[in-house]
Amino acid sequence: MFEILAEPRRRFVLSHLHERSKPIAIADLIREISADQHELAKNEVPEGMLKQETITFHHCHLPKLEGANLVTINADRNTVMATETLQSIEQFLAIAAEIEQ
Repeated sequence: MFEILAEPRRRFVLSHLHERSKPIAIADLIREISADQHELAKNEVPEGMLKQETITFHHCHLPKLEGANLVTINADRNTVMATETLQSIEQFLAIAAEIEQ
C-alpha cells in the first residue's frame, strides 16, 4: 500500500475520487489532476501535457490503483470510481497529505 501512496499523482487520484460518489470520466480526472499539480485552471492545461499524462495514467497509475482494489475502471464508459476499500486507507491519505504540506 505504501508503494501506491508514494506516488503523488496516485494520491491526487485517490483524494479526488474519495470526494466523489459517482464515476468520473478518466479524461476529466486527468485534466483536474494536471491542473491541480501545476496550479493551472482546467482549461489552461496544455494538450501536450494532457496527452503525456493520459498515457502515464492509462499504463501505470490506474492499473496499479485497480490492482490494489482502490478504484474500479469501466473501460466501456472510460470512467473510474473509488471502491469501498479506499475508505479503509483514508487515514493513510490524510497522513500523506499532511506530510506533503
